[in-house]
Amino acid sequence: MDIVTESLKQSFDEMAMKLITFTIVILAAYSIPYLLLGLIRLPHFIKHSVSVLVVLGAFYFSFARIFT
Repeated sequence: MDIVTESLKQSFDEMAMKLITFTIVILAAYSIPYLLLGLIRLPHFIKHSVSVLVVLGAFYFSFARIFT
């Protein structure tokens, strides 16, 4: 029984680290461009649109690197 629980714990820990890393990448990919574009005083719609495009790119590449 100990072998099974240890194997499950290792798998869950690995998946949790992947999800945490993925979440941090997505949060940083949105907030950094949004804040930088805010410094040059662009309208909210443009800041949000550019940040979403950056997030979509980061989502694709980080998903491909982390989960495959």
